[in-house]
Amino acid sequence: PTTTTTTTTSTTSTNKHRQLINCPILSPLQQQTSLVTFKMRLQTSFDVIVLLLLTCTGAWSFVPPAGGGAAAGTHQYRPSNSYLCIEPLAKEGEWSAYLDADNTGLVYYFNGKTGESRWEPPTATFPKVEETKKEEKTGGFLSAIFASKEEGRQKTANKAVATKTDAAVAVKEDDGDDKPRRGLPFSGLISRIRRRGGGGDSQAAVAVDLEIASHVMPHPEKKKWGGEDYVFTKGRSFGVFDGVSGAEKISGIPLYSLTLAEQMTNFVVDPKRALTPKQLLEGLNKATEFANFGATGASTAIVASVENDGTMHVLNVGDSVAAVIRSGELVARSRDISYFFECPYQLSEEGNRPRDGTKMKTQLAPGDFVVMGSDGVFDNLQMDKVCAMVDQLSTENVSFIARRLCEESRKVSLDDYADTPYAKEAKKAGYEDYEDGLGGKLDDVSCVVVRCS
Repeated sequence: PTTTTTTTTSTTSTNKHRQLINCPILSPLQQQTSLVTFKMRLQTSFDVIVLLLLTCTGAWSFVPPAGGGAAAGTHQYRPSNSYLCIEPLAKEGEWSAYLDADNTGLVYYFNGKTGESRWEPPTATFPKVEETKKEEKTGGFLSAIFASKEEGRQKTANKAVATKTDAAVAVKEDDGDDKPRRGLPFSGLISRIRRRGGGGDSQAAVAVDLEIASHVMPHPEKKKWGGEDYVFTKGRSFGVFDGVSGAEKISGIPLYSLTLAEQMTNFVVDPKRALTPKQLLEGLNKATEFANFGATGASTAIVASVENDGTMHVLNVGDSVAAVIRSGELVARSRDISYFFECPYQLSEEGNRPRDGTKMKTQLAPGDFVVMGSDGVFDNLQMDKVCAMVDQLSTENVSFIARRLCEESRKVSLDDYADTPYAKEAKKAGYEDYEDGLGGKLDDVSCVVVRCS
């Protein structure tokens, strides 16, 4: 059975906080260029030459973003020793399997034609990859190419052996109305985190029922009019819309975020059926078009829908987050998208469009939780904290879990000495109030929690 509960509370307090920057509207080329930030770790001056060669050949490997700790829209890439193996662990068509020995010790899959990288097998017939422990000596970046051995360094990595299987479940990026943009390495990448100890097998699809609840806490200074965060939950679909504080607004006209939430609710005709990826895009397109004529301001948007077999599709425009938690561990996370720190992609009459968002497809199983929240949650709570709270409260009803996550986010936002993801990035950006890298960010807080059974 599917239940939906929405509650709204407010509280008053003061704390250091900032006004959201008005974001410039960039050209399509600038938008594409701003998607990815490359951070290279060069060990010798000769690596520069090799990097140029690898750029031409596409020889890069994906380093997954840390759970909740990375800046919005920033994804790190660096040369990987494991990618430079002469032979892949397994191969089918354009897809090859490689070992990420330098970072996670896990197997990942790389498409040499499109540049896409993922943790799960790309097709149902891809040769199964099993992992066994083996000690290997690895050197620097250049030593991986020329097979030189660097003395004094040893590490344990997983060696994978490929075997054939027909039982693999394919997990891939959703197909939308628009084609993936090309031009940058890994521009179509899905930010996915594999369950530790989960091996190379994908989660088998089974019938999944949902319990869904939401909670919203307005910014104390906005409580008289309800704040700028809104959510929608209907049937097997849900979403979070975070109004942009710095966007110009006209008094007396409905907020952009509220309008998006209302229109997405209206778009879901049959609550018993999930929305397909194309329907998610279509629904958000129609909601955006309606808001452009009848609303004021701007808003980020993240929407999702879960099929009966547990397949979840997510479309994200901005810096809100959808996280899948299984047995207290993060197993999947949507990829947020920003121009720069404090300037997320956002829907508005002159802003971004739904097609500019990132997409995720992942398999849910009974016992999984989905936590979808605005930056009011994930700017203040470390991802490990969110996972731990959900695990501790797993026997409670979902409305209680959603409320507790919002309350904890607000509590941390009022603590000038809290260790938060936002404070670390604000320090890097040179914000004076966060010179010590500590402190919460007071903001609207909204959260949707889904329990799978």
